[in-house]
Amino acid sequence: MADIIMAETMDVSEETYKFTIDLIDINSISFNIMNTNTGVKYYLNIKKEDEWFNKNSHKIQNDFSQLYHILNDCVDNNESEFKYDLLEEKDNINFKISMKNKIKFFKLDLEFNLERYISENGLTDDRLNSLEYRFNKLKEEFNKFKGNNIRINNNIIYDGIQGEYKIYNECNNLVYKGGMKNGKRDGEGVQYCPDSGQIIYSGNFKDGYYHGKGILKETSCRGVASCHHKKASFNKGLLNGHVEHYILHRNIEEFKQQDSESCNGFIYGDLYYHQKNGSRVETHIQKQHDKVTTKHTNIAILDNPYVINDNQNN
Repeated sequence: MADIIMAETMDVSEETYKFTIDLIDINSISFNIMNTNTGVKYYLNIKKEDEWFNKNSHKIQNDFSQLYHILNDCVDNNESEFKYDLLEEKDNINFKISMKNKIKFFKLDLEFNLERYISENGLTDDRLNSLEYRFNKLKEEFNKFKGNNIRINNNIIYDGIQGEYKIYNECNNLVYKGGMKNGKRDGEGVQYCPDSGQIIYSGNFKDGYYHGKGILKETSCRGVASCHHKKASFNKGLLNGHVEHYILHRNIEEFKQQDSESCNGFIYGDLYYHQKNGSRVETHIQKQHDKVTTKHTNIAILDNPYVINDNQNN
């Protein structure tokens, strides 16, 4: 039993169909239509010696070249005296040209039947090409859509241009900008003070916490500019590994003031203090307690909090 295809009158526009009309020679016209949504192409070669032209030549005063101009004018010129109606079915397009306004002594009605184009590789290959065309078209539309801001909820917005998330507090102040995963801060990101807009932390996050390499600013977050910060490794929110303490020397030059080691938020081992003496830097060592098993104090962590993590931040 043959498939039954219900034909529907399409909302035809230049965005839906692309028309290509070429005058091959003085006796031949190539008429092609592509559905820009599906990538399916339809074609018709009109020749002067064909039966179609013999039946319709009187409508265009037996002038074959005039047919070429009428077709182009109809599909390209919004102010044309002609209009067209297009009906796409399974394997063909029915294309009709008529006058926009009725003229008493002149009437033009032309009807064309364009068959679906089938390449040398066959219909199956054409269908695969059509699927690929539609996929690429959807991808293009998605890329355009990416340029917009997408509101995830009342506090989170995805910035499509920058490819990052932004989190705002209840006062609509930015408190975080960067990557997210499963609704939590994850990957590269920056945390901001909601009161002053100053950067509190910039670096890696995982599962919502500082994790990996990052820079932690020492600020009261109450309008006071920070002149101290730590470049360090973190494990689930706490210092874990080598820590470099920096100060803004004379509010101009960044100067490393101290080196230390940490585990689960606790400083241990020797502290190396650096002090500028003119053009020289002097280092003083202060002995601290040795490394011991320390408890990770992040109460939200459900795994073993007593395991020493020797800077294994993955």
